[in-house]
Amino acid sequence: MVSGRLVLMAVCITEDERMETDPKNSWIRWDYSDGEQRTHINLVNKTFIYALLGDTGLAPGGASSVALVLAPAGNGNFMRIGLFFHFDARKWELESRVRRRITII
Repeated sequence: MVSGRLVLMAVCITEDERMETDPKNSWIRWDYSDGEQRTHINLVNKTFIYALLGDTGLAPGGASSVALVLAPAGNGNFMRIGLFFHFDARKWELESRVRRRITII
């Protein structure tokens, strides 16, 4: 069995915050290929957080930000379930937010 953990400090937003300001051209790439798992994740678990990673540099004006999509995994840990792409992170006023310590298992 192989296991590990990644600890990072990141500014995070909630699912509710993403839904309020999610631009039409942004998208999520789920880590799951099975449609049933994807549907379950999308409709049942609304406790996602998005750990903002930065700007990919692919679009002018900052509309190319990327974030990890994380779901609680118990004991204060999270698991990565996808990536959130092509949005403008400036909408969440990142300068005023505190970085959060996230443990991904």
